[in-house]
This record gives sequence, C-alpha cells and structure tokens, in this order.
Amino acid sequence: MIARWINPVALLTVAVVSAVAGLVFHEIRWLIHVAVYFLTWLLCLEIARDYDHKLMRLSWVLFSGEPFFLTFQFLIGTPAAAAWLGLERRGFLSLVLVQLGLTCLVAGMVVTWWQLRKFGLGFHALRRDWIAVVSILLAMVVFFALSKQGGWMFPMMASARIMLFLAAAMSVLLNRFCQQMGGGEIARVIRFFIAYVATRCVMNLVFAVNKTWAPVARELEDVLNSVFPWIFLFGVAMRARVAVRAEQELAKVELAGTAGF
Repeated sequence: MIARWINPVALLTVAVVSAVAGLVFHEIRWLIHVAVYFLTWLLCLEIARDYDHKLMRLSWVLFSGEPFFLTFQFLIGTPAAAAWLGLERRGFLSLVLVQLGLTCLVAGMVVTWWQLRKFGLGFHALRRDWIAVVSILLAMVVFFALSKQGGWMFPMMASARIMLFLAAAMSVLLNRFCQQMGGGEIARVIRFFIAYVATRCVMNLVFAVNKTWAPVARELEDVLNSVFPWIFLFGVAMRARVAVRAEQELAKVELAGTAGF
C-alpha cells in the first residue's frame, strides 16, 4: 500500500514547501498539482479496494474521479499542450475535465451522505441545515442572474459552478453528520473534503471578481490555487492511514495468537 510510506509530518513539510514554490515559480505549479492529484487518485483507489460494502466502495471510486480528471486538467494546462491543442480547444477540454471531476466529487458526497443516513446510527439533518441548503441554492440563482447581467459565461463553466454550489449544499448536510459523530477519523476526513469544497468555492468567487477594481483578488486566487489540491490529499491520506493502522493492529493480534500456541 502506498499509504504505508506516507508520513503525515513529512507530507505537511512537502506541502508547505511546494505551496511556497508554486507561489514563487508559477511555471512549476502545474507539475506540483499533477503530482498531488495523481497521488490522491492512487490513494482513493486503495481505500476503495479496502471496502467490502458496495456503497462505501462506490463513494471512494467516485471521489477518485476528482483527482483523476484534474490530473489531466493540469497536464493540458502547460504551454506545450496549448501549442499542440490550440488555446480554444485546450480551454474547452479543461472545462470538460473540471466538470467531470466536480460531478464525481458531488456524487461521492451524495453517496456518503446517503450511506451515513442509512446506517441506523441516528444521523439526521436539522431544520437549520435544510434552510442553509436552500439559501445556498438561492445564492446560486442570484449568482447566475448577476453573471447574466455582466456577460454570460460559457455553458461548461456555468455547469461546473452549479456543481460547486451543489457540493457546498452537500457540505452543510455532511458537516451536521460530523457534529453528530462527535469526532473520530471519518469525521475529520469528511471535514477535509468540506474544507476542499469551501476553498474551491471561494476561489471561484474570487475568480469572478473584477480584478481591475479588486487587485487583491489576484493574490488571493494565487494563494488558494497553490493550497487547495493539498487539502484533498490530506483528507484522503488520513483515511488511507486508518486502513494502514488497522492492518498493523490485525497483524499484532495474529502474531500474539501464534505466540500463544
């Protein structure tokens, strides 16, 4: 398992160094993102293989779609890809890959929410959570109404932003379940995913801001762009380490049983 070789402290150190390097040297940022998302994809597949429960396995297969498609999205963001594909075709393919990744992410969140709800552990959303969900959906309508007045965006970009709003709505419901869990590894993993969604939502809102009258938006977008892939990786790595620790504990039990004979 790849997760056996991941040390959380070392991963945090690499994340900080890489984020700073991406801010200073923009030309290598795509390479860092490709490496981060490729590793995240492999870890998601490892986690999916650990599950016998079909829905839980499905949720992690779906989660793996986000890093899988974004790996290619950053690969085609290079100058060489632009020269080969052409700017217009590269831009379209980039939006398609982002859309596919976000669709997988939202689907994974929905399946996760559904299975936690059905496990019979008493997890349920409160009225205030549904109010927050409705508020997010209304904010989506307002956002697109304002976007239409300011000049309509590409359909693929619009659909990607719809998926981001839906992911934000699902984050509200999942966060309530995390609170009802009272902590634990799974709750921390879900909260990393929620933080990832929140960062991407803020980044897209910042991107939508007119940078001519809000120049600080460009700097904020740069920082968020360097950070957000690592948030997803940390959540996935944390879940993968749970499987590694469980395997180590099982090995100890089996060794103790053998010694008893």
